[in-house]
Amino acid sequence: MNKYLQAVSANFIFLALNTIFFLVITPLAIGIMGAEFYGLWTILYAIALFSNVGTLGITAITNKFSAEFSSDSETHTRAVLTSGFLIIAVMAVLVSAVLFLTRGMIAASVETSPKIRSELSLAILWIAWGILPQFLAKVIQGYFLSQYQNSFVRTLDFLGNSLPWVGAVLLFRVDPDLVTLAAWFFGVQVVILLVYVFMLQVRVRFRFEMDKKVFRAMFGFSRYMFLESVAIALFQQFDRILVGFLLGPATAGVYAVGTSLGLRLPIVTGQATEVMIPYASSKDSLGDHPKLYETFRKLARYTGMLAAGIGILLILFMDLLLALWISPEYSIQYSAVFRIIILAYTLLSMVRAGHQTLTGLGQVRFTSLTYLAGTLAMLLALGLLAGQWGLLGAAVANLSMVFLLIFDLKVYRSISSGGTWGHILQDLGLPIMLSLLAYGLSLLHLSTLHRAFILALLWSPLIVKVMRDKVFRNQIRDIIRSERFRSLL
Repeated sequence: MNKYLQAVSANFIFLALNTIFFLVITPLAIGIMGAEFYGLWTILYAIALFSNVGTLGITAITNKFSAEFSSDSETHTRAVLTSGFLIIAVMAVLVSAVLFLTRGMIAASVETSPKIRSELSLAILWIAWGILPQFLAKVIQGYFLSQYQNSFVRTLDFLGNSLPWVGAVLLFRVDPDLVTLAAWFFGVQVVILLVYVFMLQVRVRFRFEMDKKVFRAMFGFSRYMFLESVAIALFQQFDRILVGFLLGPATAGVYAVGTSLGLRLPIVTGQATEVMIPYASSKDSLGDHPKLYETFRKLARYTGMLAAGIGILLILFMDLLLALWISPEYSIQYSAVFRIIILAYTLLSMVRAGHQTLTGLGQVRFTSLTYLAGTLAMLLALGLLAGQWGLLGAAVANLSMVFLLIFDLKVYRSISSGGTWGHILQDLGLPIMLSLLAYGLSLLHLSTLHRAFILALLWSPLIVKVMRDKVFRNQIRDIIRSERFRSLL
């Protein structure tokens, strides 16, 4: 199995672990913390993740530049890492300062007791101190991804995602204080950075080595990646904070659960498309656009069908899944909201192949400005619709992000030799149509048996299309026969 498939396989394995953890920790945290404190913790956690806007997309930048060919690869790698550290250190100081200065204003915006607002303000201080280790780790992460060391990176990602939540639940039982939870988050970031630094020294024997040409190239790239980072953070994290301001902590907690569940879909497709950043960069440097386009089409087709398959299942059975996962009362209240969110994220998942390919090609100006425009439109819609329809309106606002399908259109038009619209319909037409059809049918009051029949009916064309592809069958066979897969059995 080649290095690309190994990287993708590692991504999917750790996605499964993260998903299982999410499914377990969510009802556990809600049950132990209660709706309001859970909502407050999700707001604080969202602030910590939203701060990543200051990383300027350094992981993708380091990934791309480390993957480029150089006559002296070790010197080039040191220059890339040095430039990344210098850029990100400045940004870490700036972001920490912003959090420090605005912590009181943020806390005052949350509708809760004065005591909790005071705790939230102090907790944000710990988040500010954790910015530097959190940011520096992103540089090293990008290097390891460029080397297709996805198993190592995803292991630390899993620990970085799970340990704050495990600690929050356990510490809440001992001391229900937001400051304690934030201090734990800070400690986790420091440990993750130390592990990255140790492994980097083992592999590269890093020392600072400045190259002005590399620095200027990365800094120029980072300007647009910063805009894209802003857009992604606004969409994936700030929307939860905004819902907390508009509708209160308890509703923000529900919205966070729904969008966290929906976010699993683009994360699923992203496990396969992430390798397109170094792959597209290397193929573009060699001028091999025909091979790149062929690979892109396969990824767009299969990730689209994968997203549609999962989305259809969740949309049709959302009420049953929520009842089993959290509670029947939770399902009755929020299943309609969750269905809308899942539909939005299903369609959004189909843009990942185009997004990562354009990043690898260096077209970050287009991706960043487009993403930012789509996100700002989504937040505006969220503010307007949440004010009128509450949580349902906030969910509907997420549908505006379907605008990002323009990423795929851009790739089809940029590196194809013709037949653009025909290729789009062949690759994405079926999964989009089936996803919309599934949501329309979910509005009907159907029995479980009828929904199972509809699921089988909608899955059939997806399964047939996949199984008719000889290349896909051969790749699945190689994965099954690989030593890594067998070791998991």
